[in-house]
Amino acid sequence: MLDKVSSVFYNLKSADSNEEMQNIAKEVSPLLSEHSSNIMLNEDLFKRIETVYNKRNESGLDDQQIRVIEKYYRDFIRNGAALEGKDRDKLRQLNKDLSMLSLEFGDNVLAETNENFVLLIDNKEDLAGLPESVIEGAAEKAKNMDEEGKWAFGLSRASMTPFLTYAENRDLREKLYRGYFMRGDNGGEYDNKEIIKKMVAKRAKKAELLGYETHADYIIEKNMADSPDTVDDFLIKLWDAALPVAKTEVYDMQKIIDNEGKDFKLAPWDWWYYAEKVRKQKYDLDESQLKPYLKLENVRDGMFWVANQLYGINFEKLDNIPLYHEDVEVYEVTEADGSLIGLFYLDYYTRDSKRGGAWCTSFRGASYDEEGKRIHPLATVVTNFPPPTEETPSLLSWDQTTTLFHEFGHALHGLFTDGKYDRTAGVVPRDYVELPSQIM
Repeated sequence: MLDKVSSVFYNLKSADSNEEMQNIAKEVSPLLSEHSSNIMLNEDLFKRIETVYNKRNESGLDDQQIRVIEKYYRDFIRNGAALEGKDRDKLRQLNKDLSMLSLEFGDNVLAETNENFVLLIDNKEDLAGLPESVIEGAAEKAKNMDEEGKWAFGLSRASMTPFLTYAENRDLREKLYRGYFMRGDNGGEYDNKEIIKKMVAKRAKKAELLGYETHADYIIEKNMADSPDTVDDFLIKLWDAALPVAKTEVYDMQKIIDNEGKDFKLAPWDWWYYAEKVRKQKYDLDESQLKPYLKLENVRDGMFWVANQLYGINFEKLDNIPLYHEDVEVYEVTEADGSLIGLFYLDYYTRDSKRGGAWCTSFRGASYDEEGKRIHPLATVVTNFPPPTEETPSLLSWDQTTTLFHEFGHALHGLFTDGKYDRTAGVVPRDYVELPSQIM
């Protein structure tokens, strides 16, 4: 019951939050942390788990059962079951502190993204260069803010990126970009600098307490990379390959700036704008000309068609399912023979109650009950796409299109999950979890 309630609550807190939910989270997060610590630091329970673990290979168990035992045993070790005395109390407090700091950090970012900054334009000349659909969306946003006759741009990618890509007014591009990268760094109530310091310090203490050299060692141990050195080596290879390309791109953009007779060096808020000019100049590619073909409904239907061609599955929209917001759609997902796979929720549009970015999660994971009957998953994808206006449907960029396919890959991973045990069914290392998304 706690898992069911927590899954729904925390998913809604990310997708459609409000002050009441944020206050509830602050109240329950330390309780949940304490509850988890009570389980993981239960000495009698761990002795029983350790006994089963030590005899796992001589108990007539199958591979799945052995894997589950190994996972649970390692969970307990990584969460302090082998600690003694005061170290256990220290870990409890660190866990509680970190859960609250993480919550506070996220709430601050949400406030800084959706509430504390808006670029409000009242001079139509400042919209020069922007596509009509972007202007209409900004007018609609301003209207919803009771600023009719003006144009509003926020820090969600759906609002910010088109402005940075097409707006000719460099000063306003800088203002919007600074608003974005200064989130949580403006002093006052929503500043995250002290929170980050505390989180880093407490993570380091926790890692040391559990016998790890660094927090990175603690996190990466359970992933495929195995060690921070492996990750560093991989990142350096990426860096060495990417840096010369980035320098070439900067050179191409600066050349356009110079040819236009402008007297400034390329800055971060110029990147999207001049990258678009380079695309047009070098490849005769104007991304805004793609958008009419990438109507949200077309992309969604194309995505479902691809899944049907690859996996033989079908999607049927349901209108008899309770929804947490009017923007949400839900689809029944079935095999070719009509048997149920699960339900798939889609929540498309940017709004002030939703955190930034795009993600996939589930209201319920796939599993089996005690009689061996399959419990069907409830997968959900949440994005921050531009909402339709009275004049224009929601038109996606190519990046937003690939984002939807990417998150759909995660959803398919959840929908296709099939295993007897909750601890192992669909639960994979973080550096493996991106495989299904990359396939899509």
